[in-house]
Amino acid sequence: MTKRAKNRAGLIRNVSSEEIQRRVADVRSGRVKIIAGEKVLRQIAEEFDQTVSELRDAFTDISPDELDKIIEEAVANVRRKKKRKRKGRKENRI
Repeated sequence: MTKRAKNRAGLIRNVSSEEIQRRVADVRSGRVKIIAGEKVLRQIAEEFDQTVSELRDAFTDISPDELDKIIEEAVANVRRKKKRKRKGRKENRI
């Protein structure tokens, strides 16, 4: 089981039976509307397509090589920050 799957299982175990019963009652009473998974995925896909389109428009004046360089720098910065954050957590545990 992956770490992510274990985390999800832990979250499910931590939900009290009262909370589950309350949520089921909310759905049955109509206070809460269930959204079909297909609808959620379709909306995410539409938003993604719109975001990609906006980004293409925003970066039309930048060459592909320059855009690659910008992306690589951004990814490297995020990875450095995450590495520092992980390192800080490990030092706090010791």
